[in-house]
Amino acid sequence: MWRFFKRFLISYWKIGILLLLTMVVTTILTFPVPLLIRYMIDEILPEARLSELAWVGLGLVILVAFRGLFSYLEQYLSVVVDETILADVQKALFNHVQSLPYAFFHEYQVGYLMSRIRNDPSAAKDFFLNSINILKN
Repeated sequence: MWRFFKRFLISYWKIGILLLLTMVVTTILTFPVPLLIRYMIDEILPEARLSELAWVGLGLVILVAFRGLFSYLEQYLSVVVDETILADVQKALFNHVQSLPYAFFHEYQVGYLMSRIRNDPSAAKDFFLNSINILKN
């Protein structure tokens, strides 16, 4: 299965690296949020340092905004890569089926072939997506 999908994945290596970088940045931007909130609750609020509270709060808002931006970019790139590769695989399978001899079509029904062309790449895509999510987590 890897040998089959490798030819589709290699053509999208640049966007794959960009997707990987956005995943890393999104994960890195997640870590400081609870630390800043803890600092605000434990250090700033009990001593009523309002000017520092405003700056830390502004930093927190900016941090969350950047995290949201990179999270959106990650999801967008993920969908673009997934659906583009899925379409390429389905086109390759369709072209392969069209090149088969006429006798092949007497053995298999058209609905069965259409179902395989449509559903099998989608199942493989879901497998790869789940694998990527496991690695990310």
